[in-house]
Amino acid sequence: MLRSWPRYKKDPSPKSNKSPKSTKVPKGNQCVDEGECAPPSLNIRNFAGLKDCLRDDPTSDEPRWDGNVTIADYEGDEGGFNSSAPNAQNRVAPKLSFIDDAQDDYTAAKYSSWGSARNPSGILFAESAEEVMIAVNCARQFGYQVSPRGRGHSYQGLSNMDGFMTVDLSLMCNPKINPEPPKGYENGWLLGEDQKVLGSITVEAGCTNAVMLAATAQSDAFTGEKDGIYLIGSCPSVGITGFATGGGMGDATGYVGMGADDIISFDVVVYNETKAEAEIITASRKENDDLFFALQGGGSGLGVVVSMENLVIESPESSRKPEDREYVSFFQITYSRQDKASVTKFLKRFQDFLVPDHSWDSPEYKKAIREGSSRYGGGAAFLENAIGFNGVFLASEADLNTTLEKYNLLDNDILESFSVQATQKSYGRAMAVRLCLAAPGSWFTWYLPTFLPDSERPSVLFNICEDLGIDEAKYCEAVGDNVIQVQPTADGCMEDEFIDAFIRAARQPQSFINRPGFQGLAEVFEDFVPQFAEQIRATFTGGILVPRVKPEVLYKLFEIGVIANHFANGAATLVPSDKTGYGNREEYMLIEFTNLFDPAGAQDTYDQVADLLIREVYDGDRTKLRGYYNYMNAPGNPNWPEYYFGENVEKLSKIKKKYDPANMFGNFLQIPPATEN
Repeated sequence: MLRSWPRYKKDPSPKSNKSPKSTKVPKGNQCVDEGECAPPSLNIRNFAGLKDCLRDDPTSDEPRWDGNVTIADYEGDEGGFNSSAPNAQNRVAPKLSFIDDAQDDYTAAKYSSWGSARNPSGILFAESAEEVMIAVNCARQFGYQVSPRGRGHSYQGLSNMDGFMTVDLSLMCNPKINPEPPKGYENGWLLGEDQKVLGSITVEAGCTNAVMLAATAQSDAFTGEKDGIYLIGSCPSVGITGFATGGGMGDATGYVGMGADDIISFDVVVYNETKAEAEIITASRKENDDLFFALQGGGSGLGVVVSMENLVIESPESSRKPEDREYVSFFQITYSRQDKASVTKFLKRFQDFLVPDHSWDSPEYKKAIREGSSRYGGGAAFLENAIGFNGVFLASEADLNTTLEKYNLLDNDILESFSVQATQKSYGRAMAVRLCLAAPGSWFTWYLPTFLPDSERPSVLFNICEDLGIDEAKYCEAVGDNVIQVQPTADGCMEDEFIDAFIRAARQPQSFINRPGFQGLAEVFEDFVPQFAEQIRATFTGGILVPRVKPEVLYKLFEIGVIANHFANGAATLVPSDKTGYGNREEYMLIEFTNLFDPAGAQDTYDQVADLLIREVYDGDRTKLRGYYNYMNAPGNPNWPEYYFGENVEKLSKIKKKYDPANMFGNFLQIPPATEN
C-alpha cells in the first residue's frame, strides 16, 4: 500500500524566503540555533517559512489549523468520570503552536510524560495521517527535522527534540477489532502449532497500553468462548508505538513474545527523496520487509508510524470453559536471606525457571519453557531486606503451585512466604487488577498531570474513586499526612465495580489514566520543592540487560542490591537475534535503576552492575554490555548502538540510509544512516 500527499506549493512571503546571514557547520545530526544551521542534506532552516507553510491552507483564506484540542478529558465518550472531582478539569492545548507563541500555550503543547523538558520549534497535534504528511512536507521544505511523539515516555525526552518539528500522535487512537487470524498467521505462534492466533487489532499510533487492554477486555471476539492476550507493558499510559519499536516487555512476554514480535504490519509516513514528497508505505513480511525488520524493536527514527496491526494470541486458559478459567492476577513470594547458600540456591533455581539450562535452539529448551516460565511475567527484588519475585501467572493458582514445585521454588529450606493476592476469569480483567495492585503509589504519577493545580498546595491531591464515579468508602482509602491521596485498596482493586470503572476509563484515550507523567509532577512541585522538581526533569539512569550467568554472579548482584523490572523469558527467547531489529534475545533480565529521590545513588548502582558484568561475564570487554532501548540510559556511552541493538547495528544503519538518508526523523540516540553501501 502506498499513498501520497501533495507537497505544500504556496510560495512563502519574500520575508519568509530570505536566507540567513550566516551558516554554521553542524556537528553530526544536531542543529540548535534557529535559522543558522541545518543537518546534512536538509535545507537551511527557515522558521517563518515553516510557520506560514503549516498555518496557511493553499485552498482557503482561512488558517489551516486554528483553536485548541482537548488532550485530557474527564467526561469521556462513555461517561463514568466525575468532572466535579477536586481540581479536575479538561486540559487543552493549541492544535498548532510554535516556540515564539504565548508561553502558556507553548508549554501546554510541549508537555511530555517523561524525560528532559525540551523545546521543539513547533508542535502539531495531528488527527490523521494526512495531517502528518502535511507536517512532514513543510518541515522538509523549510529545513526541519521531525520528532514523532506518541505518548512522550522516552526517558531522555527523545520524542520532543530541541529545534525539531514535533508531530504529536496522541489524538490518533481508534482500535479496530479483526476477529479472524490474519492470512499467514493461522498455523500457530512462537511456542508451537497448538498456540493459536485468535485475530488482530488495527490501531493508530496514539493509543496506550491501557487503551489496548480495555479494547481487548471489552471485545466479544477476544473474551467469552476464547480468551485473547494482547501484550501490554506495566505502565498504563505508555504509547504502543514506542513500546513496540523499542522491543516491548510485559507480563505476557513469556507466552506471546516481545511487543515487537506481535506486530504484523506498520503504516509509516516517510519522505520519498525521488518524488520529493511525503508518502505512506506499509511495512510487513511481504511489503518493505527491511523496514518491517527495523521497526520491530530497532528503535524507529525512520519515519512517522501512523498505525499498526497487532496480533491477539489465544490464552492458555481458553481450553477451559469461561466459568472454569482462572488467572493469577498477582502473587508474591519471598525467600530466606539468612545465609549465602540459601540465597544462591534460590537465585540459581529462579534463573533455571526463567531460562532453562539448555541450548537456546534445542527442543529441550522449548519444551522446558512451555512447561515452565512461559506463563509467568513480573519482576523481582534482589535486595538485602527483600529477596523474591512477584507477578502474573496465565493459569490457575493450582497450576502456579505445580510449576513452582517443579523448579523447587517452594522448598521450605529457603521459602519465607508465598501468597496469591488475586485471581480473575479473563486475561483483560486479570491485567487490570495487576496494574492496580502492583504499585498503588504509581496512581500518583498517572493522575497528576490531568489537573496541575495553579494555586496553593491542595489538601487532597487526588481521589481516584471519585473520578471513576464509584464509592470511595467501598474501594479506596486516604493515604498521607499533609497531602491526602485517595487511592484504591488492595481489596478494592479486585472488586468487579472497580475493575469495570477502570476499564471504562482506560478505554478513553484522553482519560486521566492515559495522561500521566513526571513533567506534570515537576510542575506541581516547582513552587515548594524546587530541587525535587529539578531532579524529576533530569534524565534517568534507565536500565541494563543481564544474560544467563553463573550463580556466584547472581549472588554478587544480590550483594549490590538490584530490582528486575521485567523479564524477557519464554517465547521471547525463541526468536533469533537477527530475525527482528531487537537483537538482545539472550539477555533475559531487565534491571532498572531509575530513582527520583536519589539519582546519584541510581547511577552508582548502575556502575557497580556494569562493572560486575564486564569483569565476570564479558572478560573485560565493555562493548558487550547490553541495554534496553525503552529504558534508555543517559547519553555518553560511545558504544550505544551495539548496547541497544547488538549485532543488528550495521543492518539497521543500511535500512536507515534507504528510507531516511537525510536523517530527517533521527536524533542523537537513533541509528544514523550508513555512510557506505
